[in-house]
Amino acid sequence: MNLSCLQENLSKGLSVVNRAVALRSTLDVLSNVLITAEEDRLRLSATNLEIGIHCWIGAEVAEEGGVVVPSRILTDFVSSLPPEKVNMGLEVRTMKLHLKCGDYTAVINGIDPNQFPEIPMGDDGHSMMVEVGILQKMIAQTAFAASADESRPALMGIHIEVQDDLLTMAATDGYRLALRTARTEVPVESPFRVLVPAKAMAELARISGDAKEGSLVQIRVSDLQNQAVFHLEGEGSSDKGGAYQEVTFVSQLIDAKFPDYRAIIPKEYETKAIAETQALLKAIKVASLFARNEANLVKLDLIPGDSGSIMVQARSKELGENETRVPAEVTGKGISIGFNAKYLIDVLSVIDTLQVVLQTTQPDRPGVFMPLGAGEETFTYVTMPMKLR
Repeated sequence: MNLSCLQENLSKGLSVVNRAVALRSTLDVLSNVLITAEEDRLRLSATNLEIGIHCWIGAEVAEEGGVVVPSRILTDFVSSLPPEKVNMGLEVRTMKLHLKCGDYTAVINGIDPNQFPEIPMGDDGHSMMVEVGILQKMIAQTAFAASADESRPALMGIHIEVQDDLLTMAATDGYRLALRTARTEVPVESPFRVLVPAKAMAELARISGDAKEGSLVQIRVSDLQNQAVFHLEGEGSSDKGGAYQEVTFVSQLIDAKFPDYRAIIPKEYETKAIAETQALLKAIKVASLFARNEANLVKLDLIPGDSGSIMVQARSKELGENETRVPAEVTGKGISIGFNAKYLIDVLSVIDTLQVVLQTTQPDRPGVFMPLGAGEETFTYVTMPMKLR
């Protein structure tokens, strides 16, 4: 193997695949990265057996080949180099990787690439395409609602369902539900549904931040391998600039039944309030300061009338109390309802419309939050109330 590439591209590529490097594992090979020179590109690969990542960057390849080397020393060395061309060569007999950049040289001990676990490319199964910006937004508006309780694996994932040209993502921890829909680029031939770990989807969202703006993400689901494969296009080219050319992100699926979330979404409401998203978010953040020692309980008084408002209140026996008036358009009957402040901050932080809608029926029934004026894309957030004291 003999090649050269730009230091900044190599450093960025390593930072991408390092998200799949196992920090602690009984298999030493999982703390390594696979380097493969192929045609005019360099492929970097890493896996922790739960997720796997391939990242391609531009390179001038004089001789193809591959080697597996420790991720940490390679990453630390490359990040310390000047922004110049990096030359890499491999001694096949000893599996030693030679690197040179300006006045810096290094030799890193490697192992045979055949010892590295295979990471699928996703060539079979169901397939669909979605714009990268839409995918990022859908993940941001659902992943936070998933559970971190390992004893309930079905709630640790994002449920992805595709039917015709409608893509639906849902996540719940048993106390709240985040539901997001969007249109795909092309209708699918047959509907499918999978459960992908929320942590994996969050990593995918971070990596896709460097994807080419407006590019499409190809999603493939392999029934045989129980995996979901996401393929992204980067900004890179074969000879200059750009973080990376392509990334393939692979995640194991969760083998568990996701709850019937549609049954818990209220079909009607008796009180509806429309308020400015940022004003309500700020009021709840302030109230949460006083709610810390009181199970994070904040009280919302929805007051109808010409001068309608949402009164956000929190009270602590030790700290004191807080009350903030948020102007709102409230229709229906007045109501007082309690919520977990964190659950409200989480959802209001991912709603990017100027106004938000809150719908409810009774103090002991769920509250439903939705962005106002989001167009065809729909986002629904259902959260259980807390008993007022």
